[in-house]
Formats: sequence, structure tokens, C-alpha cells
Amino acid sequence: MMHFLKTDTNFIIHDSFCKVIFQNTLFFFLSFFRDYGMISNNIASRVLLCIYRFKMKNKTRSNILLKTAVFIYLSILTLLVAFQNTDSIWGNGETWVDASVYKYVAWMMDLGYMPYKDTFDHKGPLVYIFFWIGRKFGSWRGVWVPYVVLIFVSLLLLYLVIRKFCSPALSCVLMPVIFAVLFDYEIHAMSPEGLAIPFMAGGLYIFLDYFLFNSSISKLRLFLCGLCFGCILMIKAQMTSVWIVFSIAVLIKNIREKSIPNIGKFLIFFLLGCGAAVVPILLWLIRGDAFRDFIADYIVFNSKYAALYTGNTPSEIFAERVRAVTYFMNKPIILLSLFYCLAMIRFKKENRAFHISYLI
Repeated sequence: MMHFLKTDTNFIIHDSFCKVIFQNTLFFFLSFFRDYGMISNNIASRVLLCIYRFKMKNKTRSNILLKTAVFIYLSILTLLVAFQNTDSIWGNGETWVDASVYKYVAWMMDLGYMPYKDTFDHKGPLVYIFFWIGRKFGSWRGVWVPYVVLIFVSLLLLYLVIRKFCSPALSCVLMPVIFAVLFDYEIHAMSPEGLAIPFMAGGLYIFLDYFLFNSSISKLRLFLCGLCFGCILMIKAQMTSVWIVFSIAVLIKNIREKSIPNIGKFLIFFLLGCGAAVVPILLWLIRGDAFRDFIADYIVFNSKYAALYTGNTPSEIFAERVRAVTYFMNKPIILLSLFYCLAMIRFKKENRAFHISYLI
């Protein structure tokens, strides 16, 4: 009986100081009365069990209220962002230039034509599929429906990333700062960068949890990480640096820890997730006789298009990199992130690999 009492009082550890004193005092008197025969073992056990159940019930109720409040808060933020779009139910403006092209390609797809082959544009096929899905909710404004879902998922994943470091209240305070930064990615204009945010946030969350909080990773998470990577490939391949850098860091980490078997498991399930996103789209393009045009427009043309901005000679490429770094360094939140990473690299040796990878 004493073993039962000690085991069932472990829940007092995380309570406030006053509750700990009260519960330990109650435990003492229950033990005293039981030892001197003033109450039976059965009664003492039942009293402690009732207290434990009452505590768990209150804890569950608090968790439900907290999750409901966060859901409502993120929903409000989602609408604040989504209403900035010209296709919203409140908007009455012209669609942004790039988004109007995506709408046109989606319209052609509705008529049975294929992107790249029957229409020209050089964005990823998943962009056109997203707008095609939107047409199912309405010929012009329908894309706003999946767009709202995308914004909510983006904010939810970003909240979960922040929640790894902050309390729920502070995480909610920081969320308006995050969604304000998203406007730099033209998320309100339905740009490919905006469409890529939930997949990038999902990949970052998985890598973050693996490096800083949980060195073991499930097969499902590996699959989802690969799925997010595959979706980014089909939206804008230039935005895959998160996976490239962190995958190298994961490889180095496992080699240093001599966990070679994990590398094979990681690779297999990551590629399965990537294939689940990429292969169906490629098969669709092949079936529609648009695969060669896809290669020509999305890969070859984009490579030449990027060269116009980055240059061809090493000096031109270096100058463009300096210009890009200078552009981002003008943003206060980027500077804060930079100083935070440098501080963590200096003072948190156990997490140095993650912060170096994040900085890169």
C-alpha cells in the first residue's frame, strides 16, 4: 500500500508550491491514519485516486481551452492576411500580374490543355495545380478558399516552431511579427514563395525537433519531410536550400555518432515522401505529352533566366550575392536572427551544428 501511495503522488512534482505543500500534507495524514488503523488501505487509495483524477480532468480541460484559444487566434490572423488578397470575398481589385497568369493556366487546364505544352510559363507545376483546385470553388475568386487553408497551415506550423522556444502567450505575441514578415514573400499576392511557406515551415519544424529536442525521428516524419521537399521542387526548386543544408548536417551528425544504419533509414523514407509528391505530377505531365516542355520551361529556361540576374562570370555572381546579403541585412528581424544564431553558436556548443546550418 505504501508503494501505491508513493507511486500515485508523483503528479505533485509539477504543481505550484502551495499545492505541493497541501498534497504532501494530505499524503502524510493519509499514511498516518492508515498506519494506525484509523482508515483502511482501500479508503486511502480511493482518496488519492480521486485527487489524481480531479487534477487530470482540470489539466485536460485547461489544455482544451488553450488549444481552442490558439485556434481562434490563428484563425483571426489568417483572415487578416487573407483579406489583403484581391481575390478575397471583400476585395474588388485586379489580380496581381503573376497570379493572373497562374489563373489563366488553370483555366486552360480546366479546358483540357496542359501547362508548358499548350501555354507558356516557367513556374512549378504545383503552382498551377493549386490554382486549378481553386477554380473548383469558383471560376475567379475560388482560389481564395485553398489560399485561406494554406495561410492557416503556414501560421500553425510557424506557431509550433516558435512554441518550441516560448510559452503559448509569448508565441501568440510573436505571431503578428511573423505574418508581417510574410508580406515580403508576397504571400498576399499568391506568389510561389508564399505557396512554399507551409512546406518550408514543416521541413524546418522537423529538422528543429530532431537537432534540438528529440534525436530520434519517426518514419512518418521522415516521409513528411521528404514530401515537403518534393512539393518545394514542384513549386520553386531554388527554395530547397533548407533541405540541402540540414540534410548534410544530419549526415555529418550520424557519421560522427557512428549511427550509420540510421542514414539508410533516413534516406529511404525521405525519398519515399519526395517521390509521393513528385512522381504523380511527372506521370501526369508525361501522360499529357508535356514532360519535354516542362524540362524546357521549368529547368532550362529558369536556369537561363536566373543567369540574367546572377551573371555568368565569378565576379558577377559574387557581386549579386553581396547585393542579396545587403538587401536582407536591411531587415531588422533578419539581423536579430543573425545575432541570435551567432550567440547560440558561441555559447551553446551542444546545439552548434543546428545553428550553423540554420545560419547557412
